[in-house]
Amino acid sequence: MGAVLDRLSALGHPAVLLNTSFNGRGEPTVNTSYDALRAFRRMDLDLLVLGGVLYEKRNR
Repeated sequence: MGAVLDRLSALGHPAVLLNTSFNGRGEPTVNTSYDALRAFRRMDLDLLVLGGVLYEKRNR
């Protein structure tokens, strides 16, 4: 992945990688807001934006 980000940067683009699938290992892809909140609670994530609302885990 580092090579892809380095190449983007060299071409003058932001070096950003966005993973568009949202699911935990061995879990199906999130399809509903309920699934997203459940996955967010279980996964090692700090923030979740859902429906224009920012969710942040406390005590991290």
